[in-house]
Amino acid sequence: MIRFLTVFRPALIKKVLQRIIVLAIVVVIISLMGTGVLAEPWNEFDLFVQDFGWGEETLVSPVSNPNVEVRLIQVPNPPGDPDNFIESCVFNSTIDIPAGTGLAQGSAICKLVNDQGQAIAEGRIFFLSYTANDDLIVPISSFVFPGSNNNELIFDIKFIIQKPI
Repeated sequence: MIRFLTVFRPALIKKVLQRIIVLAIVVVIISLMGTGVLAEPWNEFDLFVQDFGWGEETLVSPVSNPNVEVRLIQVPNPPGDPDNFIESCVFNSTIDIPAGTGLAQGSAICKLVNDQGQAIAEGRIFFLSYTANDDLIVPISSFVFPGSNNNELIFDIKFIIQKPI
């Protein structure tokens, strides 16, 4: 019985527990960095370019490497922090979108989507052609309810480019 108790001396237990706690902290930090919680900025958007099909034809996207920015406007909120509202979406691409035959104009649509996948605000502009590296500004002009462009309500942004026909 005495041999069994000498293995569990308080000083030994303290050293073992300290090493276990340090090891646990290191494991948590490494796992957080591995998942990107500490390494990536929070304000990056994933941008997907998608081709659509119609019958047996594939409608190829008019752009392949676009950039979309969101412009915010800050509105004072007296009891607390100011509210940020999405004022417009800005499209930029390194590829020209040529004018069509004149049958229809091209359009750019920016949809602000809530966490349930519903578009709660959007903007649309029409264009005849697009010159590479120019900013195409799409103001948010249609709202499902007042203040639906508040950035705290927005879960996703869908930006659609339709080239002129």
